[in-house]
Amino acid sequence: MAEARSHDEGKLADVVQEMLETVTFAATLAECEVETHVEGSARGYRFRRDDLPVRIAAAALEKIRSRAELHPLRRWADANVFTSGGCSASTSRTG
Repeated sequence: MAEARSHDEGKLADVVQEMLETVTFAATLAECEVETHVEGSARGYRFRRDDLPVRIAAAALEKIRSRAELHPLRRWADANVFTSGGCSASTSRTG
């Protein structure tokens, strides 16, 4: 099993293609067959500055006299699952 992630769909497609080619090449060298299956799961997303979670975090930081700086998150988060399922992470509730 292998996994690839990217905020850029084009780069993701390139990486997946390279992975498939590498596995196929390695199988040829080992004189064996390989079966592959590509499946998408949660897609990358970006919060906008005016999205509720960002506004709430920025307001909390202002209260302690700090400033919010937005940077891409380069790892998996539960919000990926919520967002890919059509539920904004800002409106998700558990329990």
